[in-house]
Parts: sequence; C-alpha cells; structure tokens
Amino acid sequence: MNGLLAIIAKNNFQINNPKIEWKNCFGFQKPFLHRKISNQNFLVELVTLDQFNEEKVWIDCDDYFVATDGLILNIELLIKKYRFESLKQLFDFYYLSTSAFFSEFEGNFTGILYNKKNNDFQVFNNKTAQKKLFYFDNKDFSIFCSDLKVITSYLRSSNINFSLNIDAAYLLLNSGFMHENLTLITEIEQLRAGEYAKSENDKLSIQSYFHLRDIETTKDNKKEIIENLDFLFRKAVELEFSIDSKYAYNHLTTISGGLDSRMTALVAYKSGFKNQHLINFSQAGYADQVIADQISTAYNMPLKKVDLQPDSLTTIDENILVNDGQTVYTACSHVFSILSNIDIANTGIVHTGILGDAILGSYLSSNKIEKPKLTQGMYSGKLISKSEVFLKNNLRNYPNEELYKLYNRAFNGINNGCLYLDQLGETSSPFLNSEFLKYAYSIPVELKYKEQIYIDWIKTLHPEFAAFIWENIGGKPTNNKLVRLGYRINRAMIKRLPIQSMWKATMTPEQEWYNKNINVKMTLDKYFNDHIHLCDNTPELRTDLIYLYNSGNITEKSQALTLLSAIKLHF
Repeated sequence: MNGLLAIIAKNNFQINNPKIEWKNCFGFQKPFLHRKISNQNFLVELVTLDQFNEEKVWIDCDDYFVATDGLILNIELLIKKYRFESLKQLFDFYYLSTSAFFSEFEGNFTGILYNKKNNDFQVFNNKTAQKKLFYFDNKDFSIFCSDLKVITSYLRSSNINFSLNIDAAYLLLNSGFMHENLTLITEIEQLRAGEYAKSENDKLSIQSYFHLRDIETTKDNKKEIIENLDFLFRKAVELEFSIDSKYAYNHLTTISGGLDSRMTALVAYKSGFKNQHLINFSQAGYADQVIADQISTAYNMPLKKVDLQPDSLTTIDENILVNDGQTVYTACSHVFSILSNIDIANTGIVHTGILGDAILGSYLSSNKIEKPKLTQGMYSGKLISKSEVFLKNNLRNYPNEELYKLYNRAFNGINNGCLYLDQLGETSSPFLNSEFLKYAYSIPVELKYKEQIYIDWIKTLHPEFAAFIWENIGGKPTNNKLVRLGYRINRAMIKRLPIQSMWKATMTPEQEWYNKNINVKMTLDKYFNDHIHLCDNTPELRTDLIYLYNSGNITEKSQALTLLSAIKLHF
C-alpha cells in the first residue's frame, strides 16, 4: 500500500533484485511517489504520498544513503539551527555523528540511514510510533517495512517459514491490540515508540532513544504549568499547520464533541490558521455531530459531516489490509468507512487531537501514583488466563499505570487511528509533539487526575472553548463534582424520555447495529463460520475463538474476526 521498505544483506549474502509485493492502493487515495534504490548489499523502496517532499528525505551519495517516510516537521529549523545551507549538508553532519540524530526530529516519520562503507545502518521510528516498522532478522539479511504483509510475502517467496504467534493472538483476543514489540508472526517484531534498530558488523540490536520513564516530575506551580502547556501546545500547533501554509494547502482538521480535536482546531484558529476544513464522523444527530456543527458555525469554518453507517462493520478484510491485524478492526472501521467521502480539494496534513485526553490524565485511576493492573486497557476478559503469564511479566517493566497504558494501549493501540488517516494524507497531532508530551507527563498525578489540569488550562486561557458541551461528561467542561453529577443525571433522564435529543444515539453504536441490522449480523456470522477452519491446526485457539465469538459482545466478536482475517492475510 505505502510506506518504507529496507532489506540489508549480511555475511556476504547477496540481494538479487527481489520482487516486493506492495498491497494495492484504495481508490480514494492520492497519487503516490515510488522510489527505489538497490545493489547487491541493500534495497530500499519508498511508497509515499507525493506531497511535502521537502519534509521527506531521499539522499544518495558515495558514503551513505538516507530515506524517510512521513513528515519531519522541523527539518528546515534544524538546517537553520546548524547554519547549513541545504538538507544534504545536514545529513553529511548526521552521517558523521555517533548519536541517534533522529532524536532531534519532530513529526510522524520513519527512516533509514545506510553506511555504504561498512554496511552498517540505523532504522528508526518516531517517538510515539504513529507509523509502524516491522522487522525480520536472520543470518543472511535484515528486512524492515511499514507493512507486515510485505514482509510475510517476501518470506514466503524466499521459502522462509514463519508461524502464528500464539501469545500475540491471545493478546488480540483480550486487549484488542498488541503489546510491546509483538506481532502476530513469531519471527517478526515491531519497533516500539522511540526505538531504533542499529547494525554494526552484521549484528542487529534494538535500542531506545526516547522514553517517558526518563522524565522527572516538574516542580512548577499550577499557574506555571498552565502557561507552559499553552506555550508548548501553541508551538506544536504552529509547527504542523505552517507546513500546510508553506505549500498553500487547506488545513484538514478532525472535529468532534471532545476536547482534543477542539483544542487542535481552535488553538490553530487563534494562531491565524483560519483556512481549515473540519471533518466529523458520527451517528447522525448525535452529540458528537451537533457539537462539531456548533463549533463550525461559531468559527465560520466549513464542516464535512459523514454519518456512520452499519455497513462499516462488514468491511473486515479491507480494514485488516490497513493495520495487518495488529489491532481490533472495529477500533477504526468507522474511520475507514468515511475516507472515500472526504473529497475536499488541495488538502495537506490531516490534523487530529489524538491521545490528548490520555496524555493529560484520562489514563489515571487515582489522584496518586498507582501500579499497573493486569486487566487495564482490556476489551475483553473472557480469555485473560491465556495471556496472564505474558501480561504479568510485562507489567514489571512499568513503574506506574500511566506509563503502561501510554506505551501499550495508546502507542500500540489508539495510534492505529493514524494508520487509517494516513491513507488520506500525512497525519499529525500537537499532543504528540515530544516537547509537549514530555512536559505533560511531568505534571504531578494529583493535578492530572480526571483531566483537571486540562480543564483548568482551557477555562483559564481559552474560556471561549468551554462554551461548547464536552461530550464525555454531557455538559460544559468543569471540575466541579456536583455540576458533573448533574450533567450525568440529566443525560440519563433525557435518554429515557420520548423526546428528540442529541443524547439518544451513542458514540459506539456497533452493538446496536449487530443486534438490529440483519445484513450486518448475517455478514459477520458468515465470515466467522467460513473462516474458523483457518485455526484447525491450533485446536485450543479454535475452541477459544468459537467460545469468544458465540458468547461475546460485538467488540469480542470483532476481536475474533480480526484474528481470522489476519491469519487469512498472512498465511
């Protein structure tokens, strides 16, 4: 489909122009640029949107080769920082550096720097793993790719065996997403957030260059924290929106009834980026859509509303083509279903507020530091015993629940949304800017619990944004416990009354669709029955899948369907 591929030979193995099978593009996608370079020692291919080419690197010289996919938002700033005159001079400098130079990059990117003199290389992910990088390594070569299916196809054509990772399969059936560096293929792993692969003397190692566990709690007072959050957020917003302006693109910004997309769109508006086209996807008439409409009208920014439809649940294989089965398909089937309806011309980055709430406190279960718990972030607990050993071992790596959820549920799971929006255009969220992210993580837990500092930030410096209802609590943003209780009671009462209201629908209508739409139910049930034979060689897993599908809710059914579709794709 699109992304970065690198194959590097070792131990005198030679690469003989291998056939690479990229997935077919979807009809709604913009034109792609396909670049390729190869010799007997290495091959690199880049299939990327033919946009923002100055923020993407492709340099081939005598000493080295470097390529990146996605957006390095601050590439011009780095050239100026070192007083260079060109991108080539910057990478001549980086090539001689012994450090992880990409730690200076901001944006949603992946890349490779290959040293032609000694056959060493560095392959890197960004700090929050918005794009994926999978890898396979043996005695003959290393292969890295943004697309897991490309690697499994290459291994198959090379007569290299690979197998289903049973631990990963059960994580999908419990959490709904992968943990740590796992993929559904035993022999293939993924680079985690802030990691890079380094090869020296034909030996591959995985190293970390950025991790939030290294951030200390700030000593700033509440007033200073609010001011610093605002400064860093404005800076992040201006960095990504200015790239659109550089190319005279329209800003395409997601909007909903939540705080995160609101902050992205409206802080950008206040910073002078008023030429925004807003997009909202929701059930028709639900609060998410109504609030988005109100914001659009108040700020005179055009809004494209796409109503979610039950049939979005039935495109199982199409969704798995995007995420390779690494995350439950219904987590973004609604996003995928709207992509062909976004026909706004001359757009650049897809600006989102993804993970803003998580970064500012929604992952906290208490106003004091808590250890992570076994079932946190789970979509299902029906098969938890099958993942218990792995999860207990994994929990030991995290000193607190916030860190555990960010690196597993957020960066491995929720960031799945970026993969889908990447099909429309390069994506960015100011909440994932590393300077903002580090500072937000440093805020004391007692100030972030229930997103208190987030609300105080809005009400102190952007009170006009608080004039709109926050879908999450059913009323305007507030830290007053009694008022929030009143919102909940009011919303609950309205749902029971025989009147029209924006609260009658739901943000997650999938269960209702399955229960009431006969086509959806028949399609999903038929898919499961037609494909359960794919697990005949793993009888225990087959039995568990049947149990989960037959006894589970729609999310648990979709977890089972995701696994079957992924097995179909890769095996």
